[in-house]
Amino acid sequence: GFNSVLFNCAIGAGTVVRHNAVVDGVNLPEGFHVPSTERIGPRTDLSRIPRLSASASEFSESVAETNIGLVTGYRRIRNEL
Repeated sequence: GFNSVLFNCAIGAGTVVRHNAVVDGVNLPEGFHVPSTERIGPRTDLSRIPRLSASASEFSESVAETNIGLVTGYRRIRNEL
């Protein structure tokens, strides 16, 4: 997520970290959903962290595709100038 901090951690495949979240010193298994502004550390009970829903996964994929499209567009503009 935008403005998130990931430090000394591992993030499993398909895990989504939303904006302004902090993941520090913990390994998140695949398929977790870290909500916006959530703080997760070594003492966090991972059983309270929600699993990734289909709609959240689809939204995240959409955001990633949009951002990739923006980068592609900006590179084209840069090359035309």
